[in-house]
Amino acid sequence: MPNRKVVHEKIKDSVGDYDLRVRRIEGNERKSPAIHIRCGCGDPTHRLVISHNDLVGDPRADSLEIGSVIASVTQWRALLLPLLDLPYLPPS
Repeated sequence: MPNRKVVHEKIKDSVGDYDLRVRRIEGNERKSPAIHIRCGCGDPTHRLVISHNDLVGDPRADSLEIGSVIASVTQWRALLLPLLDLPYLPPS
């Protein structure tokens, strides 16, 4: 089985503080895709895992794990979008 593709990138801060260090890991047949995020100031790492189900078009089909907390993508949107001052429009 081939290794999963890993992409490293830095996300700059417009204020000039610490850059985020991001490592994106491609999924395969056995593992879901993941994103590892590190602050530019130190070693703490947070892992985001994206799980896709076979229910195409169903908003409950996909889940996202952030810091060992698993919730649907819809639940994460309802929680995080207000923090970014973006409106949340629940699926109809």
